[in-house]
This record gives sequence, structure tokens and C-alpha cells, in this order.
Amino acid sequence: MKIRQYRVIAVLVGFFFINVLTSAPAQEKDLVPLLDKIAKRVGSYPENTNWEYKIVTKYTEMDKQWQPTKTTIATAVVKDAKGVLSGRVIEAVEIEDGMTKDIIEKTTEQTETQIEEANKQRKEQEAPKEPENTLNTLFPFEESKRAKFMFNRLNDAVINERPVFIIEATAIEKDEQLFEGRYYIDQKTYDVLKAQIKPSENPTFVKELDMDIDFEMLPEGNYIRRRSKTRVNGGPFFKRVRAIVEEEYSDIDILD
Repeated sequence: MKIRQYRVIAVLVGFFFINVLTSAPAQEKDLVPLLDKIAKRVGSYPENTNWEYKIVTKYTEMDKQWQPTKTTIATAVVKDAKGVLSGRVIEAVEIEDGMTKDIIEKTTEQTETQIEEANKQRKEQEAPKEPENTLNTLFPFEESKRAKFMFNRLNDAVINERPVFIIEATAIEKDEQLFEGRYYIDQKTYDVLKAQIKPSENPTFVKELDMDIDFEMLPEGNYIRRRSKTRVNGGPFFKRVRAIVEEEYSDIDILD
């Protein structure tokens, strides 16, 4: 299990209901004011660089027909404070052929190694850079990125009783660093509540990488990834990986 503040592969199925409302699709030129408001909102979020949270990760290995063969579920508490990452595994089990096996010792060792390596990489940076805004990696709304995308407004909808705009972004030139898909925008706050996205060009050895991410604004004013679900199909021919990875964050504590 990888313990990181932000993970490209992350996910837990969000329970929500979408009801289509009547709204004519908007042309790209009409979207500039809306895109400006979304970009301004995203740019106002404080960086989550000093926080603690619980994360439940469910990793389900699939066969060629996308039927589950083995599932690993791990729960950990992670703390990222003053540039130092730490964590502890609370529970870890592996389920296969109807049998459940405790793997907390193995998972703890893996987690400790990963955390140690992550902290080492942070420390070895000769000239620490300003932390990259992960949202700008996933979102296309920043003005400097818009020229790389075509935007289309789809019919409005409702998520959890909150009216949303649906913006579809498509990369003009395909690049594995550019994500494209649908973004569900709160009509009142302009927060992105949900993203259904994938790389516009798959990385090497990756055939499929689809992400469904739910976001949430905390009362403290911090914007977080609450849950996500990722469908992965990749790897060399002799070692193909098909999996669904689900994650959910909870018990979040923003540290002083």
C-alpha cells in the first residue's frame, strides 16, 4: 500500500445521485467567464501541507473478464507535518477464495520503507521548490493551461442536492501529463465536486487508467480529495495488471 498525500491512483465509490436538468450546451467562447470563476476558486485554496488523516485503501485484482480474484484492504493513519511524512497501519487484510488473511506485518514493513524513501527524497532536494499544486495537475482551468484544451458545457445536473455545471475538457494535443474528462462544478461556490478523468495519452505500458474522484470543502476551508476510484489496466504483456483501486479519506485534522 502506498502512503502519499496525493496519489494518482486512488479511489472509493462515491454515493451520489445525478439528475439531469434542462440546459442547452454552451459553446467554448461563452465559457470564459465561468472558467475564470472556477480558476479563481481553485487558486484560493490553501495548500494541505500540514495535516493528519485516516485512509482506507481497497485494491482489487481482476482477471481478464474483470472479475475479482483477490482483494487487499488496508487502513492507515498518515501525518504530513512540516515537510515530514509519517504513518502507521491500523489494519490490513487480504481476501482470496473466500479466505481472509491478516497481512498487517507485511503491510507495515512496506509502508515504513515507502515513507522512509519519500522523506529521503524530500531531504535530498538541494533547492526545494515551491510545492506543486496537485489540483493544477488534475484540473485544466488555470488560464495558462486553457489553450491546451477544448471546453464544452454539457447539460446541468444535481449531485447530492447541489446543482452543478458539467464542463467537458478535451486535450488538443494528447499528452500523458494532461488529464481530460468531465468536471462537476458547484453552481454556488464554483468548487469542483467531482472529476471523471483520464490521461489524454496513456503512459508507457498503460492501456487504461480511468479515475472517478470526489472532492470536498472542509469547514476549516481546506479542499480535499474525499474518495476516489481508479480502474487500471497496464504493465508489460508478461505481467499485465488489471485492478480497481478505491480510497477514502476520513478523520481529517488540519494541524496548526
